Amino acid sequence: MIASYFDNDSIILHFAKKLHKRPLSANEEAYINRSTLFWIGLAFVNILLHVTMLLLKNDGYWIIYSSFGWYMVFILGGVVQFLHRHFIFLKRG
Repeated sequence: MIASYFDNDSIILHFAKKLHKRPLSANEEAYINRSTLFWIGLAFVNILLHVTMLLLKNDGYWIIYSSFGWYMVFILGGVVQFLHRHFIFLKRG
């Protein structure tokens, strides 16, 4: 994901083009490419949370987080991305 961002060939943009019914505008493509940084950051936060849970030496915390807690991190990220796109990005354009 990091390499695709720096190559200007975002994985997210690739899937968006395939799933979107109409061609994406240049602004939408730039937004999607920049949002790749958000998802890279969120993945890094997820790794930090995994390591933190593991270092707490409480297997219960780690089991809960590694089983379904990380889903909540990414679902929350998706909600934040949706709200940002809907209330900020689309209002500008």
